[in-house]
Amino acid sequence: YNLEEFQVAFKESLPSVKEFRSHLKLVRKSYRRFNKEVNRNEWLDEIEDRTHISRFVVVYSTVGLMALVTILSFFVRFMGIFTTRFLGFLYPVYASIKALISERKDDDTQWLMYWVVYAAFSLFEQVALEQSKVLPLFFMVKLAFLSWCQFLNGAEFLYKILIKPFI
Repeated sequence: YNLEEFQVAFKESLPSVKEFRSHLKLVRKSYRRFNKEVNRNEWLDEIEDRTHISRFVVVYSTVGLMALVTILSFFVRFMGIFTTRFLGFLYPVYASIKALISERKDDDTQWLMYWVVYAAFSLFEQVALEQSKVLPLFFMVKLAFLSWCQFLNGAEFLYKILIKPFI
C-alpha cells in the first residue's frame, strides 16, 4: 500500500457521524442501566457499610482490574514470568542479605525456610509452567503464593508441615 491508499482505506473504515452518535447513545444507555443495577444491589450495601468505600469505587475498580488483567493477559507469559521471578527471587535475595547483616536470628531463619520452600516449589513449577498456556491464572496464583510465603509466614508453615517431617 502507498500512503494515499492507506488514507482512503482508513477514512472508509471510520464510522459516519450518525453511526458514531448512535453508538455513543447506546453506550450512555448501557452506562445508566449499569449504574441503576449497582444502586439496587444489596450485597454492595453491605460492602459499602463495612469498608466505607463507595459502591461505585468498588465496582468500577473491580471492572478496571478485570480489564487490566484481560489486557495484560496478552503479555501474560512474559509479564508473568518476569513478575513472579522478581518477587520470588530478586526481592528475597535482597531481604536475605539484609537478614544476614542484621543482628537478629529470626529473620535469617525465616528467609532460609523461604529458600527451602522456593527450591521445592521450583521442582514442580516447570510442569505447571507448561500448563500455564492452558491456565491463564497460573501467574496470579503463583504471585499470591509467593507473597504469602514471604510476607505472611507461609514459608514457615509449609516448611514445618510438608518438608521438615521428611528430613
